[in-house]
Amino acid sequence: MATHGPKLDLEMYKRVVDKITRTNTAKFIEQVARQVAAKVLQKSHEQGVAQGRDYGVKHGQRAFLLRLLTIRFGSLSEVVVERIRKASSYDIEYWTALMLDDIAFGSEESSAAVELAPILDPETLEAMRTYRLKLEQEIIEKIIAVAARRATEEAQQEAFDRGAEQGFEHAFQAVQRGLLRDLLTRRFGSLPAAIDTRLDTASPHDIERWTQRLVDAASLDEVFAPR
Repeated sequence: MATHGPKLDLEMYKRVVDKITRTNTAKFIEQVARQVAAKVLQKSHEQGVAQGRDYGVKHGQRAFLLRLLTIRFGSLSEVVVERIRKASSYDIEYWTALMLDDIAFGSEESSAAVELAPILDPETLEAMRTYRLKLEQEIIEKIIAVAARRATEEAQQEAFDRGAEQGFEHAFQAVQRGLLRDLLTRRFGSLPAAIDTRLDTASPHDIERWTQRLVDAASLDEVFAPR
């Protein structure tokens, strides 16, 4: 006579699944929510860095052009300063090129359900699957709610702002170094490795000081003299 395995009804299944699923659920939700929130904040930070970098490039080009014009022609009128602030990137690049030349040259189904399937009728099995999905959906909704509390709009904005500031500062300084390097190369030819290293590690004060010296310097030694 054939022997059949134990029969599980839906209520028994619910009790078993509830006990297993809800054990440490709060801890699980908190852990996953923390990961989700961290990813949201990281994304906000990355978006801020990208935007800050764009602004840094634009403002860095304008600041460098204003510095060159002031060195070359002295104090600038408010009209000229305002025109440069409102100018397009194309105009800034064009005017900077003119100044450079001018200075340089003159991105399963639950394993438990699979194991129980042979001893369950299709209707009960489907009810179990539905119940399991409902529990999973509840957990997902709780994760989303906790993550939302952690990654509030204010926190996202703070992460974005930090990224924007970081991206701006990095790009601003990189543009300043790049333009000064271009100007030095135009004026004195290929730069020694030691000079490239000094430019890569230069402070904003160094960049401004070397740009000032460049106008009247007759050699690289005069530009980078320790004085």
